[in-house]
Amino acid sequence: MTGNGRARRTVVIVAGIAVAIVGATWWMLARDTRGAEIANVIALPVSLLGLLATVLGWSLRSSVPGGDKLDTAVADLARDIARQESAELQRLLADTGDSRPADIGFVQPSVAWARWRTDGGGTEGSLGQIADFYSGLDRGRLVILGEPGAGKTVLAIELLINLCRQPPAAGTHRRAPLRLSASTFPGSDEGSPEHVNGVLDAWMTQQLITVYGQSRSTARELVRQGRILPVLDGLDEMDHGDGAARRARSLMTALNYPVGTGLRPAVVTCREQDYRRLAGVDHEGTAVQDATHVVVRPLTTTQIGQWLAYRFPDQDAPDGMERRWRPILKRLVDRPGGALATSLASPLRLFLTVTIYRDPQSRPRELLDLKGGDLDRHLFQEFIPAATAQHRRRDGTRYDPHDVRRWLTTLAGHLDHMEGEGRSNADIRVDELWRSVPGVATRNLVAVVVVLAALTCGVGVGSFRNGNFLPVGALRWVACSVYFVAVCWAFRRSIGDSTDIRRIQLGRISTSSGRRQIFRGALFGAAAGIPVVVMYEWIDFNPITSPHGALLFLLGLGVAGVTVGSVIGGVVGGLAIRPVSVGRPGEVPAGGIAYDVLVVGLSLLVPTLAEFLGYGIAYVLNYAVDSAGFWTGVGAATRDLAGAGWSYRLQVFCVGLMLGVLLRSASPWPRYLIAVHRLSRAGLFPRRPTRFLDWAYDAGLVRLSGIAVQFRHREFQAWLSRTPDADGPGAGTDRASKVPGVSRGPQGNG
Repeated sequence: MTGNGRARRTVVIVAGIAVAIVGATWWMLARDTRGAEIANVIALPVSLLGLLATVLGWSLRSSVPGGDKLDTAVADLARDIARQESAELQRLLADTGDSRPADIGFVQPSVAWARWRTDGGGTEGSLGQIADFYSGLDRGRLVILGEPGAGKTVLAIELLINLCRQPPAAGTHRRAPLRLSASTFPGSDEGSPEHVNGVLDAWMTQQLITVYGQSRSTARELVRQGRILPVLDGLDEMDHGDGAARRARSLMTALNYPVGTGLRPAVVTCREQDYRRLAGVDHEGTAVQDATHVVVRPLTTTQIGQWLAYRFPDQDAPDGMERRWRPILKRLVDRPGGALATSLASPLRLFLTVTIYRDPQSRPRELLDLKGGDLDRHLFQEFIPAATAQHRRRDGTRYDPHDVRRWLTTLAGHLDHMEGEGRSNADIRVDELWRSVPGVATRNLVAVVVVLAALTCGVGVGSFRNGNFLPVGALRWVACSVYFVAVCWAFRRSIGDSTDIRRIQLGRISTSSGRRQIFRGALFGAAAGIPVVVMYEWIDFNPITSPHGALLFLLGLGVAGVTVGSVIGGVVGGLAIRPVSVGRPGEVPAGGIAYDVLVVGLSLLVPTLAEFLGYGIAYVLNYAVDSAGFWTGVGAATRDLAGAGWSYRLQVFCVGLMLGVLLRSASPWPRYLIAVHRLSRAGLFPRRPTRFLDWAYDAGLVRLSGIAVQFRHREFQAWLSRTPDADGPGAGTDRASKVPGVSRGPQGNG
């Protein structure tokens, strides 16, 4: 719309409001004292709404931050990112304080198989030099490759933290690096590179809003001006079960699409073998062009020794290392190509070794007697007992390692089942846990049918006791038809994928974008509340005796619908978000279930609040028009509602609960609760899974990827899938037989 068009629209709106105010004032003045009384009634809700808008500071116009404000926002964001990623690095290393990873090295691949253009930079480097190496690139485009467990994610996080702490180069603007799990990319394999590039921008914007609390206008401007450096971790995890890897290829093509005056700076991590297949080393493919590719090298004997000395220092020893680790170091020096040196050259296995033998009383020299395959089995076998011994539960007790092993095996079997359905075999979405437990979907549908049928009977009994059982009149027939359609809609949603995950975020009140969303939710709720409240009350209508009783009654219900609807719409619609990232695994189910309870609880209040407000306002207006006693009218309405019998209360309760069930019929959490109940009864999962997942996250057994949970490493997941339970022969199978179709360790899901 042009500037002249906006001006004309503003003039028309202002003129219309002025005419309405003048007309209403003239009408009220013409009614003598009654006009003043009506004005007093109207002034109360208007004043309250004005006060609420002033307190919350609502603004319908979003402001775009300027240069200085944007620089400040980037600096604050970089500080928040560095703090969060430092904590994540501590979890990955199972260390506290100054968590310093082993100084892994990297090198640019040979031209023999790297057939793409580079972005300059040196030929090799190490973890301690990664920030300087990246600063030497021309466009800021880096691809980190390596074998499983080579330390790609740790290298990317170390680069990210250093970039956050480095001042920008002279004459340049600071960029805030933002780490994103590539497996959670919301785009598909369809669409042009321009479209996928837009999806990438929207994804980063949403991450800045929900994870780091940026306003929508600031987040959009940061992304639009290229002030965000995307760090895409795990390109190889985007297309499980898809041999063509279409999603990963589409993202790589989008990264090659020019934005602004050149290509987008980006950092990407991927397994070397998967990337070579994607990039078309062996056949036609797609590579991240004009980017420097580096391959992470295995750890050298010197690097292993230096890190062991850093983790287990002894100031009195000549080499600065605890005595119990010296036989390990001697074996590494004597046999640099042996089984132990080869195993510990992997940062993953070095981490497992350090975790298992963290206790000063442990004896790492027992590793000297193990050979290749036995060494791997020993490390994975002892990882869970070590984690349970080193990390207590919230109440100070410890989990039984056999239980932990069995529960993690169930999750690994769930991922095997998901892979069989063509879904991700790396991301554990707790809201989809029911998919690997047969019969949950059917039980959920039966529960929805039973609940709605019981509520329908409750409304019918309450209406019958009040003398309004039969749907007499056209409006009541319309109401019954609407209810029938709503029930059918609820049935369809209850048998769908059930992916409607939301949670309440109170912090949105403190942001301008959150306040705007609350305002929009309140407007939508007010618009929806009028017909819902009027239709419900009309079905059970008891006319007020006055010349304008029906009109005033409907007006009162309209005000009640606006008030109740705006409150519920503002709370549920404005404060609710669809999480894209969480700080702990337990936040997803806990927040989702709390949101469902809140929606149902507010729905229970709708009929009662509408009754009190509607009748009260109708009586007040009736007094202003027909000279009825003010306090007498309100008191009569209150006494009528307070003295209602059990049938009326049953009707009100059932209507409110029915509304809540209809609103949350697509919630995944009823299925989640059913699945957890069945698994816990069979001994395959804890009764309180959120506490267990939070503990496993702190213990380093699992990690987070957006709102999904992943195992500490894919090799750990694969070992759980193919290795029998440690409870003894057949123990896991006996328990799993109680829930047909659930993972049984090495047998998988079938």
